[in-house]
Amino acid sequence: MSNPKKVSALARLSEITATPHPTTPTPAPPSEGIVRYTAEVPKHLHRSLKLFALDHETSTYAVTKVLFSLLADDGEVRSKVSEALRRG
Repeated sequence: MSNPKKVSALARLSEITATPHPTTPTPAPPSEGIVRYTAEVPKHLHRSLKLFALDHETSTYAVTKVLFSLLADDGEVRSKVSEALRRG
């Protein structure tokens, strides 16, 4: 007998991964190139990112792009990040 919860979770994951990525709030200028960014992330933070993306029916890629854009464009976010870095 199959587990209906597992099937629905797989169906949800399939639906989410088929969802197109939202556009970034601040698109890169056409002359600006694309850079691949790779990071090693502690498991608990990766899990948190994955769950956030699943809860918002998007991808971790889309969430990360928005976070980068907020850091670049939002002074309040920059201040909070600077403060967190100072605290260590």
